[in-house]
Amino acid sequence: LAGEDYLDQPLRFQGQYFDAESGLHYNRHRYYDPRLGRYLTPDPVKLAGGLNQYQYTPNPTGWVDPLGLNSNCPPPNKPGCEVPGGIGGAKVDEGEPKLPTIAHNIDPKTLKRVHTIEGKTSTRTVEDYKNKMRNGYGPTDPITVIEHDGNLYILDGHHRAAAARQTSTNVTIKLITDLKTYNGALRSIEDVLESANNVGLDRLEHRRRR
Repeated sequence: LAGEDYLDQPLRFQGQYFDAESGLHYNRHRYYDPRLGRYLTPDPVKLAGGLNQYQYTPNPTGWVDPLGLNSNCPPPNKPGCEVPGGIGGAKVDEGEPKLPTIAHNIDPKTLKRVHTIEGKTSTRTVEDYKNKMRNGYGPTDPITVIEHDGNLYILDGHHRAAAARQTSTNVTIKLITDLKTYNGALRSIEDVLESANNVGLDRLEHRRRR
């Protein structure tokens, strides 16, 4: 094109449509922010799309998924196309695909508490974790969670989760699929849901200014 003429091309990867006013990419069900490298709202298919519900597709040019049921590129198992921990060929009538055991870079605000933390000891513990997270803390012990109806409930790691929420630090989680074999106080998903529904606010002590 000559002079000041230009070609307006609003189409982006995955069929997204660029919105010049907001700077976001419209994807029919939600918006993608190219500056953040993530979607602004969770995946509408919930955990069937993976534990990180805000992530951009790992390979927007090599994957073909017309029905939204397969997170791999065809043909399956083609060299160079395998996805570590990927979800392969989920069928509509088979329910949700199997979830990975360990997941990284999870927003702690998406994790639901099942009990409160309170008192001086808990306050010190949370403060210690906050200081570590501000200094580039890399968690070696993941927060233990269980999934139910698209929600993640904390079984172990409430102090770390509280510190992560206060410092806006993403966390690593470990998914438990069988409460009967997990050595914890909550023995059934009904116990987990009841505890989560009745949980109150954390009662941590505020540091006094000198």
